[in-house]
Amino acid sequence: MTAPRMTARLLAILVVICGGVVGVVARPVAPAAASLDTVGQVRPSGPMLGDFRIGFSESRPRRIADQPLQCYDGWLQSMANGKYVAAELNYTGAGEGELRARSSSVGSWERFELCWNVNNNPFELAIRSLANGKWVSAELQYTGALYGMLRARATSIGPWETFNGGSGLRNKANWKFVSAELQYTGIRYGMLRARADRYGPWEQFRNPGP
Repeated sequence: MTAPRMTARLLAILVVICGGVVGVVARPVAPAAASLDTVGQVRPSGPMLGDFRIGFSESRPRRIADQPLQCYDGWLQSMANGKYVAAELNYTGAGEGELRARSSSVGSWERFELCWNVNNNPFELAIRSLANGKWVSAELQYTGALYGMLRARATSIGPWETFNGGSGLRNKANWKFVSAELQYTGIRYGMLRARADRYGPWEQFRNPGP
């Protein structure tokens, strides 16, 4: 067994124990594809935990700011409306790269790189859009209905770009759960925001598995 594969299995065990939040797949497999222990496809591991079925493939080690990260290609799906999360790269200004749970299938805007072990913590991760190469930030300087908006816009990983996946998906800077705003309409429908104090249906995301 290779070292990256051993690391991937260890992370899978740790995340399953604590109720991990992010499903991962290897590019370019479609969401429904799965094959046990086949490199380049989903390897389901563990039961449904209320929000995610954890599926790990080969890890891709990276070093960012001297942090040894374990990265995977993946996607997010809201359990509340069944939609995949997209980075809105056609938006401009303060909404450029906004994350929304609004897609019925996985395309280039719905693919993300998920990097665990941020700050040498196996439960902390950063999320990077594979479409524009930017890290996802929680915009904590925004106010009102846009507070905590998630956007793929950062070139480095800081507190606003760090999330805890130990139980639900929480932003490290404000310790709020990420929600899909399904009451919003128009171009803001399904916006992801780090703003919830409690973990409920709108805070549940998953990889649907096989």
